[in-house]
Amino acid sequence: MTIDFDTQRQILKIEIADSGVGIAPEHHQLIFNPFRSFRNSASYSTGNNVGLGLSQSRDFARLLGGDLTLKESLPGKGSCFQLWIAAQAPDRYPECS
Repeated sequence: MTIDFDTQRQILKIEIADSGVGIAPEHHQLIFNPFRSFRNSASYSTGNNVGLGLSQSRDFARLLGGDLTLKESLPGKGSCFQLWIAAQAPDRYPECS
């Protein structure tokens, strides 16, 4: 995981990589669609996945003025996602009471 802050554009970028099963290129455009779950490996967990995690995560990022994108992924190599969030420091912090 890497975290970077662009002070000029006031954007927080978090990049998260894993060494999981990866995602086939033909599925890259579909993974953020609700109820999509791709089991492209025998080692993939067969739990109660309904395919909402990435969809809801992207929606939440967009509510915060950012986005969640797939940077890269290959079967057997894992995936790398980028989370971008608009992060402007407030002019004044609230006082504690």
